[in-house]
Amino acid sequence: MLSVELKEKGFGSFELKLEGRASDFGTGRACFYLLPSTFSLNHD
Repeated sequence: MLSVELKEKGFGSFELKLEGRASDFGTGRACFYLLPSTFSLNHD
């Protein structure tokens, strides 16, 4: 099972929290900080 949570923080910065479970890796957690200057969100 894999869960992805995306939260919008101040000044348009985003915190991407990725949590996943694998039988080989157990429970892994990774936090990514994405800035609009390097990551473009073009959903419009």
